[in-house]
Amino acid sequence: MNVSPPPCVDEYEDLERFQQHFNDAIILAIDVECIDHLPHEPSNLKKLSELGCAWLDLRALKDRSPQSLAQSIQVGHGYINKWAWVTEDTCPLHKSGRAAWVHTAQPYECQFNDSRRFYSPEDLVELARKTITSMSFLNRTEEEVKAKETRKVMVVFWASTLEEKVLREGGFSKKKANTIMFDFQLWSPIKARWRKLGKSSAPCGEVMRSLGISGINFHNAANDAYAEVLGMAIFLTMDSARFNAWTAGEHFEDIDMSWMDKSIVLRNRNLEKMNFERHEQWRKKNGKQQKEKEGKIGENSQETKSGRSDEYWIPIG
Repeated sequence: MNVSPPPCVDEYEDLERFQQHFNDAIILAIDVECIDHLPHEPSNLKKLSELGCAWLDLRALKDRSPQSLAQSIQVGHGYINKWAWVTEDTCPLHKSGRAAWVHTAQPYECQFNDSRRFYSPEDLVELARKTITSMSFLNRTEEEVKAKETRKVMVVFWASTLEEKVLREGGFSKKKANTIMFDFQLWSPIKARWRKLGKSSAPCGEVMRSLGISGINFHNAANDAYAEVLGMAIFLTMDSARFNAWTAGEHFEDIDMSWMDKSIVLRNRNLEKMNFERHEQWRKKNGKQQKEKEGKIGENSQETKSGRSDEYWIPIG
């Protein structure tokens, strides 16, 4: 993997060149979350608790208004069954008061589709690999198919260090020649805006809200990936007036998100109680509380192989 900041953008003319280069591209974001209660576990893959993907094909859009962009993004979300019981309320480290930070992962807050479970972290990384690979073949023209040409794909991350570690450890090392990977957080216009505001860093949620992306429950892998795709799409469709206003510190008007189906997140939230109760039943039945400290609870549960389906996630080229 070779993740870098997007090309430097100091003036609108720089952004315009960037827009032209990716005018016909597919934007894909990948976001991961990990559990907190195994701080001495060196493997990030073993601590992986959820992974989200979101993508937008700019070629398929006739209307590139912010509202249209927001409603055209596809989202996939999966979490590791082994850690399905771990939330901000049940994390052993945080319940004990020994944590030096706030538990932020929100595995049951996916707002865009029903969350699915997978047997192992390797399964989820493989699904991400398939998603990245398949994007190059999505919605190709007849001429592109005949010439065996692939689509241009921009893969975006936010603070990519954890995603890179997890994907590499899961066996993802290569990418298609026409796939470019960017760390959105390191992009020059974002860093410049926050320096003007006297801030040293740019939190993802704060940046996205400044672009008009509201109503998102952040720190869920799927929701974060969705916001990252929409944020990049807004930059790729921004005119000079909006660019100059945003870099000067203006917040864009909130995009209308009333179209979201609120029943989706309610269904996902219902899974939280169910999964924790199953975990507790398993723990009491086996009487092996020490395994919980070692991070092995649920590993041999009969529930771990249920719900495995990636048909809803992988796009067909």
